Amino acid sequence: MPDTPAVSAQPPQWAQHFIAVREEMDAWIAASARIQRQVPFLGVHDEGSFIASWLCHCRLTKDPAILDFARYMRHHQTEIFNLFLLRLWHVDPDDRTAELILDAAEHIGNWVPGLPEWYDWDSDRFVGWHIGTVRMGEGDEFEVPDHFRLIQLALGAYLISRDERYLDLSVRWANRWAGTILSDVERLPGALFAEGSDNGVVAYARGDHHSGPGKTGSVEPYIAAGAVDVLLDLYVITGEPLYANAARALCSACLAELGDPDSNPPGALIQRYRVVTGDATLDAQVATTLEYILPERPGTPVMLLDAPTTTPVAGIGKRADMVRWGYRDGEGNLLPETSPSPSALALAFQINGKVDLATRALEMVADRLRLARTSLQDGRTHGCGGRSISAVASGHGRDSGYGNVTGCFYTLAHGATRYVGHERPALVPVEGPEGLPKEGASLTRNGPATPLNARVWTAGELRTVAPGTV
Repeated sequence: MPDTPAVSAQPPQWAQHFIAVREEMDAWIAASARIQRQVPFLGVHDEGSFIASWLCHCRLTKDPAILDFARYMRHHQTEIFNLFLLRLWHVDPDDRTAELILDAAEHIGNWVPGLPEWYDWDSDRFVGWHIGTVRMGEGDEFEVPDHFRLIQLALGAYLISRDERYLDLSVRWANRWAGTILSDVERLPGALFAEGSDNGVVAYARGDHHSGPGKTGSVEPYIAAGAVDVLLDLYVITGEPLYANAARALCSACLAELGDPDSNPPGALIQRYRVVTGDATLDAQVATTLEYILPERPGTPVMLLDAPTTTPVAGIGKRADMVRWGYRDGEGNLLPETSPSPSALALAFQINGKVDLATRALEMVADRLRLARTSLQDGRTHGCGGRSISAVASGHGRDSGYGNVTGCFYTLAHGATRYVGHERPALVPVEGPEGLPKEGASLTRNGPATPLNARVWTAGELRTVAPGTV
């Protein structure tokens, strides 16, 4: 049975910040959908990905207008399958969305006669970097971590169709890459089979213009390509420990980045690893990395648009054009943000249960979303760019879909973790067709050593719920 509700006229502080994030998301979605419906299809390469966080929001609010607009934006294009269409299918699995995804995925394993072949089944590898249905590249017969994106699409097609060919290809291909990761995570290769290829083409394909030096630089292309998520998807689907071990190796390589205020993927990915595998062995290292006084606002939050003086920008989840965060103190001085990212603070809350950490994470998300809405465009014309509302909410092109909202807010709202392209809720805080009330809030804790539960604030009452008690 749920706990006896505690009655209070004032929401707890975490709930106030939660409601602020909800209000910012509601306002952005309403205003953007109204404006963007007046814009004809533009044909830019990742059009549609800017509403990725909206589809997660639909899980929380049950707002039918979100699905209506998502169907309006639905189309067939190269970069939107994993970020947009898979999320839409999870939330609203209709035939048209499934058809678009399968129409692309059937090319991955050469299952369309008369078109260029992408996959070499004899050696279980993709034939090159430039692949297409009309023409193929020349002189780029190598693989890079970005090929994980094709496996993500194949796994989505498997969930939709239950056609074993998609899973078979994914397993055969991922076995080799998982083995490569585990063979030496300290020196991960940026490309395979690149001997004889033009060095400049290889450098561009593996993302040298985005990745910094050293161990972090070598793991960055894997994080940006969604390798951890693909490996954990395969672990969930097959139960094969190889994939969990390779995912752990990549997560472990991200531990040093948990203190970075601009890096959301590490915290979100480590939390997903903990929930999926039940392995808490990274928790002690997480605690050590985040072991200092809980940061508080040192001034008025500000958004910084200055460009870095050197590129590439070192770290995980970084682009040269991304926005940065800071504060203006009482004397007018500009102070950089020094707190860990919202997803890192949320991860720390999941481990130690300190509500102050979740409160601060939600406050940061609300601040960042509010500032983004005052100055930035939606992100429709450049979905992978770093200076848009969508980049702040659901991440830019190097974040693998983990922004401040998708990487933190929904984890706290209903224990969501990524599964085959969508943030899947672990707990529904309020049952019914209306979703969580506008003045409601939920704070969910989910992990290997913690029974799944949520604090829920609705109608002036605070109660605790768990699976089967809502």
